[in-house]
Amino acid sequence: MSNDQEPETKAETMRAVQGKDYGDIDEMLSVQDDVRVPYLADLPPKKRKKFLKIRTLAVSLAPGDCRVLSGNTRELQGPPSMPYIPCGDCCGIVVELPPENPKKKLPFKVGDRVAARFLEGPRDALGEYALVHQAVCDVVPEEISSDEAAALAGASPAVALSDRIKPGERVLILGASGGVGSHVCQLIRNERGASYIAGVSRNCSRLLEAPLAYDKAVDYTKEDPWSVPEWTENPFDVIIDLAGGGWLRILQAVKEKKTSIVKPASAG
Repeated sequence: MSNDQEPETKAETMRAVQGKDYGDIDEMLSVQDDVRVPYLADLPPKKRKKFLKIRTLAVSLAPGDCRVLSGNTRELQGPPSMPYIPCGDCCGIVVELPPENPKKKLPFKVGDRVAARFLEGPRDALGEYALVHQAVCDVVPEEISSDEAAALAGASPAVALSDRIKPGERVLILGASGGVGSHVCQLIRNERGASYIAGVSRNCSRLLEAPLAYDKAVDYTKEDPWSVPEWTENPFDVIIDLAGGGWLRILQAVKEKKTSIVKPASAG
């Protein structure tokens, strides 16, 4: 799938999807034919050496992309300005490399088919060309399709998280229905041997269905997951917080000497 002769485009514009503002997807997104093509030269010199330019082959729409467009996470993940190109998980062919560094050889070359996930925010991928960060990018094996690679790019944190789970552990996942939570649940059950997996999300019905099949799901808008009797009586070995802020509740329970839903380190 590699081609060292893959030509770099010199086009000034490209076709891309743009979001004009926060709001309903059907109303805010449109396909534009005159969006400026990104180049590594657009980046500051120190930042430029960390990126690649790709010709996109496939782009994955993740739950985070929908949250950004809705405006619910604008303070944390919102684009610097409007309009913007949404989505950050993608697969494509490398067409431009940063300037050569004699002290460091790049693990990529022009023509490589790579998959990448977003780093600074879920955006800039849903166009004919995109700039991707080398730290969250890797060459795609030949047996993996471009569509599959784009869909799996966002799951890379799930692999790192699942590697820390030991066989037989009870695990609670906060933010369980997102892209990472959906993958980590399956990995820790099928590859790591977790004995019990619970999830917290607004979409409980999805968590209980295959292929996720959580053992228990709690809707945090209807029930406080930190006070579920079943969990305080039999606490978790590990809590994976993909929603943010869960550790504050753990500290609060310790400070107030309340029964926690997670075991202390002294309990193994």
